Amino acid sequence: MQACTHRSPMSIATRRRSTARRRGISADAAREVGPLLDEYVRVRQPTFTGARRVLAKNALPPPFRDHAEQCDESMQWRAWIEAGRIWFLTGRLVSEPGSCADEPALRILFFDADGALTAGAVWVRTGPREWLLRRILDVRAH
Repeated sequence: MQACTHRSPMSIATRRRSTARRRGISADAAREVGPLLDEYVRVRQPTFTGARRVLAKNALPPPFRDHAEQCDESMQWRAWIEAGRIWFLTGRLVSEPGSCADEPALRILFFDADGALTAGAVWVRTGPREWLLRRILDVRAH
């Protein structure tokens, strides 16, 4: 017997608000993840410049599709493909001790070509187009 995987739009929205609250991030702030992640990539990851951005989950190879399926409004993914290579990362807002309230912090995770987590860090936006590496994460703990 298969478990029912259908969820109504209301239950999904409720789950997303609940997830954001558990992480100490308001639902309104969680909506900023996408624009902040896009800015981080433009500023800190120039290697993606010639690559084609992947916009749809179904266009991702299976291991990355699984990671993208786990994302919601409070955690978003970005991917690029060029000449058979793929770059995939996820980002979510986090409450970072020592950061000013107007300095959003993103926990960014990077995945290798097989979809395995390879690196992670918390980056703080200190100003327009300015990102400060706050700490490197132990990816073995994720």
